[in-house]
Amino acid sequence: SDLSNNPPNAMPQKKSKGTLNRQVSGEDEDLSALGVPLDAVVKIWCVHSIPNFSLPWQRRRQERSTGSGFCIDAERRVLITNAHCVEWHAQVKAQRRGSDVKHLAKVLSVGWECDAAVLTVENDEFWEGLQQVKLSQKLPHLEEDVLCVGFPIG
Repeated sequence: SDLSNNPPNAMPQKKSKGTLNRQVSGEDEDLSALGVPLDAVVKIWCVHSIPNFSLPWQRRRQERSTGSGFCIDAERRVLITNAHCVEWHAQVKAQRRGSDVKHLAKVLSVGWECDAAVLTVENDEFWEGLQQVKLSQKLPHLEEDVLCVGFPIG
């Protein structure tokens, strides 16, 4: 759907074929109705330090960025995010939805071809009650409705 006509602070809308758009509010009961465990979504905080290829013994200035990730296996403590979110990472932290605490994360693997990175957090407190997303085996068809979640909204 085209959100370009919506004001910058507008909440996203979920579209379903043959139904009217429904405004998505911040209420937990409304969010759970979407069928996605939004408590599985985490915010990824990253400090990057791009190498200086001309002077390899020096590093360039550190930069900070944020991205979205989500838990795909709470038992094995696996988070997934985009590879570009952790490119040239010096430090990575993960923050749960509704929490102010940022937990130190470790990058386990990066797949540049598919822009995916696998992370983990060693702190037991981070994983307490964290929901996980069940990935579908089915790929959406062209022009099929999909739901995207992430920070800052979800």
